[in-house]
Amino acid sequence: MEHSGIFGKNSELIFSICCGALLGIGFGLSFLEDVPQWVSISIYRVAYFFGGFYIAKEAIETILKGGFEIDFLMLVAAIGAAILGEWAEDALLLFLFRLGHSLEHFAMGKAHKSIESLATLAPKTALKN
Repeated sequence: MEHSGIFGKNSELIFSICCGALLGIGFGLSFLEDVPQWVSISIYRVAYFFGGFYIAKEAIETILKGGFEIDFLMLVAAIGAAILGEWAEDALLLFLFRLGHSLEHFAMGKAHKSIESLATLAPKTALKN
């Protein structure tokens, strides 16, 4: 499923990168003694939004169609980690899943374009020898 959004066809990848960057910032700040813990948790929660947005969207769309996919399971895992207060682990889970998913879409798009360009090289008619 290809997504479009504020950043066009790259929205999913950009959301993944935002999630990873915020995860890194929150993780780095968690080691600073002068920074309150709530700051890191708040950053993880924003990362949670960026990592979970398309997962939740896909899970809801699939469930409404009567289907069941891994996006639903990832959403349940993310909600479980949030309930347990494991915001860093949750953001990491969402980041890795979303990054893998967006890179898969990117690779599929490249493969599709390559196949299309190969098809244009094929002759319109075949000759029998």
